[in-house]
Amino acid sequence: MKTLRWLLMGMVILSAACARATSGKDSRPATEAPVDVAPARPAASSGTTVLTFEEAIQSGDWAAAQAILESEGEPSFPASVLNRIMIEGLRLAMSAEGAEARRHIEGALALVRKACRCLDDRGRLIPGMPPKGFRGELYLTLYHMRGATSYDPLYDWATEQVAQRHRLNREEIFDRSGTKTNPVGVCRFGDRIFVVAGFWIFDLEGSLQQEAPGLDSLSEGERLPRLYYVFCDEKEQKIQWVNVSGGGRGVSLEAKWDGEGFRWVETARINLAAQTYEEVRKQIEAGRLEEAFEAYYDKGFTNEVDADPELAALALRQGMTVARQRAEAGDVARARRALHAAFSIAAFRYRLDSGTFLPVDWEQRPRSLEKWAQEAFGADPQAPSYARIYRDALTEYAALLVQDHRPQEAEPILRALTILAPNHAPAYLYLGDVLWDQGKPEEARRFYQRYQELTPGGPWPDRVRERAP
Repeated sequence: MKTLRWLLMGMVILSAACARATSGKDSRPATEAPVDVAPARPAASSGTTVLTFEEAIQSGDWAAAQAILESEGEPSFPASVLNRIMIEGLRLAMSAEGAEARRHIEGALALVRKACRCLDDRGRLIPGMPPKGFRGELYLTLYHMRGATSYDPLYDWATEQVAQRHRLNREEIFDRSGTKTNPVGVCRFGDRIFVVAGFWIFDLEGSLQQEAPGLDSLSEGERLPRLYYVFCDEKEQKIQWVNVSGGGRGVSLEAKWDGEGFRWVETARINLAAQTYEEVRKQIEAGRLEEAFEAYYDKGFTNEVDADPELAALALRQGMTVARQRAEAGDVARARRALHAAFSIAAFRYRLDSGTFLPVDWEQRPRSLEKWAQEAFGADPQAPSYARIYRDALTEYAALLVQDHRPQEAEPILRALTILAPNHAPAYLYLGDVLWDQGKPEEARRFYQRYQELTPGGPWPDRVRERAP
C-alpha cells in the first residue's frame, strides 16, 4: 500500500528531527534494541477472549489495551512498552488496507497518548519529557499520519531527511513527477521489516542500523545515493541498489540478510543497452519481427539499436521476407504486422514518423529519396542502399494495407512515394488500386497509365489491362 510505504520510509529517517524534539541526551541510540515484551498487565475481555496487554497490542485490539490501561488508572508506561505499542501499530498497518490500516495507526496513537506523560494538550511531544529510550521518530510518524487525507507532506519531509543525511539537494533525490530516482525502499524479510534510505538500512524494531555493505567496491562517483533505485527481493532476502545511466550503463550493488545483518553479495557492472541490442538482433535474424519489437520496446535503453543503420536495414529486409511468406500463405494481417514491427524498430534511425513511416517532417518538406537519405545517413557509403531498402519496404507495407482493406492508411504513403521515388513503378500500381477501390476510376487510370509507362511491355497485372486499356 503506497500510503504505508511512505509512512515507513518516514518512520526511520525522521530520527534526526525527533532527536531535536526529544532532547538528544535522553534519546536511545538507534543501535539499542527495545524490550520486546511488555511487563505483565491485567487482562481485559475482548468478546469471549481474555487478553493480556501484550496480546491486545499484538492483535490490534486497541479497545482491550485501553481497558487494561484504564483499569490501572492510566499509569505512565516505560519507553520499552511505548515503543512496543508504536511498532505493533505500524506493523499491523503495513499488513492492512484502507480503513483497517488507519484503525491501527489511530489506535496505537491514542494508546500512546494515554500512557505517556510527555505530550501537550494537542498531542505533540514536549521536548525533554519523553522517557529515556523513547523512539520519538515512531511517534512523529504516527502523529503526522493522524487524520491525513494526503501523505505527500510526510513523504516530502522524509525525502528531505534523506537529503540532509547525504548532504544532497532535496530536488536531486525525488520529485512527484517521477523523473528522478528514488533511493528509498521498504523490505519485508520474514518477520523483519527494513527501511532503506540511500545507503543506510534500518529495521522497524530499531535494533539495526547498518551502512550498505560493499560500498568500497564502488568508485567515488558511484557512491551518490541519488543515482540509485532500491529493489527488495523478499524470496531471496536481498536488497539491490541499481544505478543505470541514460545510456544503459551502470552498476548494481547487492546485499543479503543473513539473520543478523546484511552482507555484501556482489557488485556488477551492467550494460542494459548492449543487452537490448543483442536480444533485438537475435530476434530479427531469426525472422521474429514482433518479438524483436517487443524486446526493443519493453527492455528500454535502445540507444545502441537506434544508432546502428545496418541493424535498421536488416530489420526492414527481414520484415519484407517474413511479410511475403505470410502473405503467400494467405495471412495478410500477420504479414502487415511483421512489416509494421520492422518499421517500428527502424523508425528512429531512419528518422521516420511512427504512424505513417514517412520522414518525420514530410508534410513540411516533401523531397526526393536521395535528398532524404543524405540528411538521414550523411556521408555513409551505404546511404543509397539504405534508401532503396526503405523505398521497397514502404511500398510493400502500403500494398499490404491495401490488401488488408485499409486504403485510407495506404493512400498518403503511396502518394508520398510518387514524390520520394517518382520512377518507382509499384507505387503507381498500388495507388491506382486504392483509388479504384474508393470509386475514383478516372484518377486511378492516370496512375495505372504511369505504371505502364514505367514498365513498357509489361507483363502487367490483368486488372491494369482491364482498367487502363
